[in-house]
Amino acid sequence: MATGGVEDARAYVYGSVTLLEFGNSAPSFVTVRDASGESVEYERVGRYYRLARVLDNFTVWANGQSVTFSAPMTTRVFSAPIAADEAKAPEAVKLAALEVPASKPGDEDVAALLKLCESQLADVRRLLEQASSNPKATGQELFDVNARLDEIEARMVTAAAAIVKVSFPTGSTAFNPSPEVAEVLIASGKAADRVNVRGRTDSRVAGPLDAKIALGRAMAARKFLVDHGVSADKIRVFSQADGDFAAPNVTKEGRALNRRVEIEFVNARIAELKGQSVKLASNQ
Repeated sequence: MATGGVEDARAYVYGSVTLLEFGNSAPSFVTVRDASGESVEYERVGRYYRLARVLDNFTVWANGQSVTFSAPMTTRVFSAPIAADEAKAPEAVKLAALEVPASKPGDEDVAALLKLCESQLADVRRLLEQASSNPKATGQELFDVNARLDEIEARMVTAAAAIVKVSFPTGSTAFNPSPEVAEVLIASGKAADRVNVRGRTDSRVAGPLDAKIALGRAMAARKFLVDHGVSADKIRVFSQADGDFAAPNVTKEGRALNRRVEIEFVNARIAELKGQSVKLASNQ
């Protein structure tokens, strides 16, 4: 059974993997999470997305819309019924024959960065979906947040950039990433060609201290990176005292995500790895 706002999508088990198929217009950016909320890796080949394992309950986010598949998995297209033969997906047989381009030194670090970035994006997508039914959320705010998420996803390929967010308590400028996030930040910073650090608050209209807080957060993140061996010459710092929200600002959880720094790592290998699936598809 499938429920949600993504049309012309279907999923089915094929051997030891789960295949997700879209119609004639496969989305460019897809995030998949299992029933426990864990991110699920996938390989894209044409209009098919081969998930890394068999799943009987998972949610897909595609360009701002979501759909949840649950057992028993069917091959029913949302927009129109399909014949059973069409669900056999002969293209799936070709997937095993595709060769993944050889890895390069540092690819594991870049992959960890992409995984963290995509996980954070999925968290915001979840909040965005919840906020759509919140009467306090304006249509413009939801539109702006969704557009920003799409832009961040697109920049992985178009600008070879991935963004990691670290949140702060109200009024605080103390930069305290978790050990797991800190490890990714340090490795990514050392490998990056450029690092852009942006400090933000959760204020809709800046108060007397917000400009200082936003800049303080960005400078604290910069100091953390430099103290851990990232060249200061490659780091640029920006700040904004209000607005530019990363999540709907109508809930406690959303406001917590908006009190943040965004650390953008620019590295040509990001685009190569993120765009790898597109290259595989073109080789069919």
